[in-house]
Amino acid sequence: MSKRSLFRAFFLILFFLVPFLDIFRIDLSANHFFLFGSEFAFSEGRILLYAVLLMVFAFVAIAVWFGRQFCGWACPHNKFLIYMNRLRSLPVFERNPLLKNSVDTLILLLCAPIITYGLISYFYNPMLLFSSIIHFDMSVWTFRAFLTVSFFFFCSVKLAAPL
Repeated sequence: MSKRSLFRAFFLILFFLVPFLDIFRIDLSANHFFLFGSEFAFSEGRILLYAVLLMVFAFVAIAVWFGRQFCGWACPHNKFLIYMNRLRSLPVFERNPLLKNSVDTLILLLCAPIITYGLISYFYNPMLLFSSIIHFDMSVWTFRAFLTVSFFFFCSVKLAAPL
């Protein structure tokens, strides 16, 4: 496994762990945000502003100094596209486009909710979100957000399929 593949796998795992470990999470339902394990109220917005500005500065600096390195090495969406394109280019799928489309759609239908869960966990308590999904006890807002993000993720990956 190459260094780049290990880095991609690490950042994909990190994408899911950051909200669980409260490294960075904005809990909209509790009006709090978490930064490196510490909980702050929205009234302490200056800390959130500094954290967001630091992240934006870091992404811009990476883009300026290293080009599209974030997209190629760390972006969860791009990593998923890379893995899907590798799967799509397998010889068995080249001979059978119907099988390729069926497997592609099935994987996306399974993975879109997982990626959506990871994304929404940055804005909602991940444990409560998981519990509400497992017990089918989501609020209307959570259900709509989950469905919308899943749909857009599915469409963005499906439309990015090589012709």
